[in-house]
Amino acid sequence: MKLNEKRPGIFQLFAPLYHADGDMMEIFLLQSPNGSDFIRVCDFGLTLMRLSYSYDIDTVNKEKILNHILIENRISNENGNFFIDVKPESLYPAIMQFAQTLAKVINMRLFKREIIHSLFWELLEEFIETKLFKFKPQKKFYPISGHEEYEVDYCF
Repeated sequence: MKLNEKRPGIFQLFAPLYHADGDMMEIFLLQSPNGSDFIRVCDFGLTLMRLSYSYDIDTVNKEKILNHILIENRISNENGNFFIDVKPESLYPAIMQFAQTLAKVINMRLFKREIIHSLFWELLEEFIETKLFKFKPQKKFYPISGHEEYEVDYCF
């Protein structure tokens, strides 16, 4: 690990903590406004900026999920700047906790694809079972016996 002073009193941490795309996590250390015996670990809003490239926190539900992630990891949010204030003897565990939280926040972008994919199959099944029931749908149908590789989702 290495610290580089970016501005007077603000140090960027260079550690083997990476996002899924291989970019290093942006973590900064500075004296906490809560007193000289605390260190603030923060990201200066860079995590939300990174997330905004592919996913927007633009609904109440998305904001609720974000806040839940932060609360369960004891991370504070001040205008998009995520931070935790710790005593020097707790710095290493706090950095690990902070990095894990940043990864969870960045992974919110995956919710969009997973939810849409999941909902598609649920909605399709519901539609077939309710609206197309009179056609006697057969789920997981094999049109050519002995050839499971030709399975179809439904047959009417």
